[in-house]
Amino acid sequence: TPKPLYIQKALQEEQNNIRKVKSLSNCPIPNTKLAPSHTSTLRLSMSSSSLQSQKPGKITNNKVLPLFASQCQVQSLPEKDTFFTKAFDTIQSIMQPPETTTSWIAKKMKAKFSHFVQDLKQPQPILMDKRIVVVGVHGWFPMKLVRSMIGEPTGTSIKFCEQMALAVRTYFETEHKVMLPLDAITCVPLEGEGKIEDRVNQLYTKLIENSVWLEAVSSADVILWATHSQGTPVSIMLLQRLLERGHVQLIRQSVCMLAMAGISHGPFPALKKSLIVKYFEADAARELFEFMDSSSSISTKFRQSLEYILTCGIKLVLTGSMQDQVVPLYSAILHAVDHPNILRSIYIDGHIFSEDDFLINLIVFCFKLRNTGLSDHDLIIHLSQVLAGSLYALEGGHSTVYEELQVYLTAVQYMFETAPFGPCVRQQDRMQYKMDPFQAKLQPNPYYLPWALHSMFTDPMILANEGLKADLKHLLFLFDQWQPTPTRLRELKFRLEPLLTLHL
Repeated sequence: TPKPLYIQKALQEEQNNIRKVKSLSNCPIPNTKLAPSHTSTLRLSMSSSSLQSQKPGKITNNKVLPLFASQCQVQSLPEKDTFFTKAFDTIQSIMQPPETTTSWIAKKMKAKFSHFVQDLKQPQPILMDKRIVVVGVHGWFPMKLVRSMIGEPTGTSIKFCEQMALAVRTYFETEHKVMLPLDAITCVPLEGEGKIEDRVNQLYTKLIENSVWLEAVSSADVILWATHSQGTPVSIMLLQRLLERGHVQLIRQSVCMLAMAGISHGPFPALKKSLIVKYFEADAARELFEFMDSSSSISTKFRQSLEYILTCGIKLVLTGSMQDQVVPLYSAILHAVDHPNILRSIYIDGHIFSEDDFLINLIVFCFKLRNTGLSDHDLIIHLSQVLAGSLYALEGGHSTVYEELQVYLTAVQYMFETAPFGPCVRQQDRMQYKMDPFQAKLQPNPYYLPWALHSMFTDPMILANEGLKADLKHLLFLFDQWQPTPTRLRELKFRLEPLLTLHL
């Protein structure tokens, strides 16, 4: 069957890109801040801080949960081509109507990427055709006056590129015994400050004007995108533009975005009265609070871009932080949106993690439900206020989330262990796409919490799953043993005590 013209054009462009990428020079890695050159590039080069954080002898107890392996299962591989299977396929192709363009694209992607990992184990000439690009987009940076008081930000685009590139190399070395050469990964750290749409325009212009970066993105087989906080809506809107204008083409490229502490439903509402927001930052910071209302102008544009990239097939990993001082957990994981391509996880600082902690287990269970396509009955919304970290503490999950390598490894696993690369499939039989309206409340009603928990423990769809039902029983046991010391956690346990009357 003749393929549509746009598919033929994309296939021809893919062949041209293979020829072009072989001719790209391996540019040196700058050790200082990137100059605004139109031809500069950044190849994988670990900063001293990144390397120090990954010293072999340094062991942390930081966690990223639920574990990726618990959220998917390995699908049995089809039989290899034999005379009988080929004959069966021939008969089936005659009996069935012609396949749609969408199914043809899916088969094309599977054929291209199913041997991607195996090809990386082959000699250098084959590796040359495998192109991995890492894009980094930083979050909101305070103005210089505020930075002089609180210090320079550490969550830079270069930092995210380095961490994601390190995760890719670590994954292939650990899981596949493949040592990727330094020039196998091209880093594209996009930097620019301001309001969201202004940043989208800035970053798009910088990418287009840098011929080497644009060539790398356009010719990549795999694009891994790491972003943080305000960078999440910026990245999603930017990616839509790249898709619409043909710089990224999913007929021949696979893309996964990692959004860490994304500000999708706005910051904590109480922060709107912050002195920094009121007197120093004006438009850039105030705009973030418009995301509290899904009907606001910027929220509407963000949601349109989000729907577009998910419909196109972009994989999206949403990672929230247990003790975030700025972004509520419900905002970081895009609570009002469900889609089969979304994978949710939570980062927990090692010093607060306990395997038998009721609250931690409850939150992880909620994430399991959402990843499976089941409702958490808005429990995460009502727990987010309890989890809020302190803006004045020396530690805080909003910034530590991007320091943890396992956060990036989760996105790498999601990319390479599910279709079209790997045999893993998500456990999400009931997952359907939906985008509900959302309105953040300044003072959530605390009496909703026990009702939400009761609804979750009596949900027939959850109880029908033996594994999830066993988790509920374990939660009841942990709650009975739970002896929290902070005042707000003691108050939480008091409100949830009716839970002990349940019998599963």
